[in-house]
Amino acid sequence: LCRVDVPAPHVTSCAFGGTDFRTLFITTARAGMSDQALAAHPQAGSLFAARPGVAGRSAFRFASIPPPRPA
Repeated sequence: LCRVDVPAPHVTSCAFGGTDFRTLFITTARAGMSDQALAAHPQAGSLFAARPGVAGRSAFRFASIPPPRPA
């Protein structure tokens, strides 16, 4: 439905956040990149933020279950 381009070749994760969940945070990696690749993509390893025009949702809250007690 939508594509957000960032100036880094290796996207590692993305998640919506902010007070209204309308900011998409995008993490990228630089590990293992050659000096030549890093020179071509100096922002690799950075965190990017975009406002794609849609909103995410808050995380589902669930009750934690306590560990079993020793017998």
